[in-house]
Amino acid sequence: MVEWEPISETALRKRISQAEARMTGAQQRLWNCIRIRPQKWHQHPYGDQGNGFWAVGLIGCNQDELDITVQYVLIAVEHGSDLLQLLPDWSPKKP
Repeated sequence: MVEWEPISETALRKRISQAEARMTGAQQRLWNCIRIRPQKWHQHPYGDQGNGFWAVGLIGCNQDELDITVQYVLIAVEHGSDLLQLLPDWSPKKP
């Protein structure tokens, strides 16, 4: 099994701030609606090794950068289409 250390809440909050700085206006408005205070959630077997996993929003569930995840959800809301068909035309902003 791969050994790793879970991210600290302080480091997580820093990553969230960095992602917020990269968000477009539409992404920021959506993020403001779905964000929650970072909290550790538990679901076996996910996160067993790190004593849980961080949840930061009520919609979206992956390990991409936050602004990319918010864009996935925004596309789904705006277009109501399969994200896999839409994403090849979208690329994240460079910091």
